[in-house]
Amino acid sequence: LIDTGFEIGVKKNNPVLSSRGVVGKIIASSANTSVVQLISDGNFRLSVRVMPSESEGILRWRSNTICEIFEVKKTSDINIGDSVVTSNLSTYFPPDLPIGEVISIHDKADSFNKVIRLKLYSDLSKLNQLFVIIEGGSQ
Repeated sequence: LIDTGFEIGVKKNNPVLSSRGVVGKIIASSANTSVVQLISDGNFRLSVRVMPSESEGILRWRSNTICEIFEVKKTSDINIGDSVVTSNLSTYFPPDLPIGEVISIHDKADSFNKVIRLKLYSDLSKLNQLFVIIEGGSQ
C-alpha cells in the first residue's frame, strides 16, 4: 500500500517507480491510498525493450531482483550489460522507463526465441520512496 490515491489523480495501471526504475503498477486506488502490484508478483507482465538493439519481449519476475524476458527473437543482437527499458508497445507505461541490466542470454534450441535474464535496478526489498506516474506529471 502507498499513501496516495485518486484525490490527486492516481488510477489503475499507473506505473510505479523507485528512484532507480520501474517496480510495479497501481491495481486499485481509493481517495488517499493505492495498492501496488510489484514486478515480483507472478502475474505481472510488462512489454520491454533491450537497448541499444531495441529488441522487444515480455518481462516476468524470476526471483529476488532477477527477471526474465521471453519472446525475444533469436536473431536479436543482445549483450550482457545492455539496459532494459519499457517498450513503446506497453499500454499503460510510457516508453524508455529504466528497468534493469542484462546479466545472461539463453538460446532455446527448440524455439525461434531466446530468454534474457536481467537484474532489476531497484531492490524490491528496500523500497522506501516511490513515484507514481499520472497523466500530466508524477506524484
